[in-house]
Formats: sequence, C-alpha cells, structure tokens
Amino acid sequence: MDNDPIHNETAPSQPFEEGQLHGESVHYDDEGRLEYKMTYEKGLPHGPATFYNHNIPQLSTHFHEGKQHGEAIYYDEDGNIHARIHHEHGLKQGASLTYDAYGSLQQVVHYVKDILEGQSLRYYPSGALLESGAYVQGKRHGDFITYDENGTVRQILTFEQGRLVRAPELYDPQGYLIFPQEAV
Repeated sequence: MDNDPIHNETAPSQPFEEGQLHGESVHYDDEGRLEYKMTYEKGLPHGPATFYNHNIPQLSTHFHEGKQHGEAIYYDEDGNIHARIHHEHGLKQGASLTYDAYGSLQQVVHYVKDILEGQSLRYYPSGALLESGAYVQGKRHGDFITYDENGTVRQILTFEQGRLVRAPELYDPQGYLIFPQEAV
C-alpha cells in the first residue's frame, strides 16, 4: 500500500482544471519529504507558496499571476528567518531586511523596481549601527560611514555613481581623524 500513489500521503498532489494546474499543488521528494506547496490559478503560480529542504522551510512567498508579489521570507538551514524581501509584480520593491543566525537585524536596504535605491544600513549583532549609506540607481552614492560598536565614526568613504571620489577618511577609536592627515 505504501507504493500506491492514490493512497500514499506523500504522493504529489497536482490539481488540474481545464488542462491547467489550478489549486494547491503539493510535491514530495523520493524519500517522502515535503519539497513545496504552491497554489496555481489557470496554470500560473497564484497565491501562497512554500519551498522546503528536508521538510524545513526555505522560502515562503506569494505569487500573483505567475510573479512573486508581497513579502518573501527566506529561511536558513535551521528554519530561522534569514531575510524578508518585498516584491511587486516579480521585482524587489521597498525594504529588504536580512538577519544573522541569531535573529538579529543585520542589514536594511531598499529597492525600487529591483534596483537598490535609498538608504542602506548594516548592524552589529548587538544591534548597534555598523554602516550607513545610500544607493542611487543601484550604485553607492554619497558618504558611507562605518562606526564602531560604541557609535564612534571609524571610516568615511565618499562615492559618486559607484565610484570612490576621494581618499578614505580614517578615524581612531576616540573619533579623531588619522588619515588623510590634515595640513598643519
């Protein structure tokens, strides 16, 4: 009875309507582990979808007419949330957040139509700000400032359209400029 796909709980479920996938589709690997659950409408992914690796979620997302739409949650190999990325009509749009293995916020970047645009922030595991900067049309633009965990500026890099446009400014642990040396 275990090899009978009609009575086996791990048999793939592929609902069809008028010759097209329609409804929730469930698929298992050869060892009976869940690989994905996806909802279809008229042959296209439409609605919730979750993808698994050894029964552990790897991606939970939504589709609209075949394209990712809404929040996508990516998980690490242990099932912990690694990233939250918003999509509109298949393109990254809005804030994208990544987390470290302990669940602490690691980075926040923003997208407009799949291109990095706007403020970028990176954090230490403690939650203290590590780096701030901005992107314009997918390229670093303006000052990218690196901080130590106490909030003291340690480095400033200045970009224009992705190109470093002046020598890096380096600061000592007390926040005093050490490079380039100011003229006396």
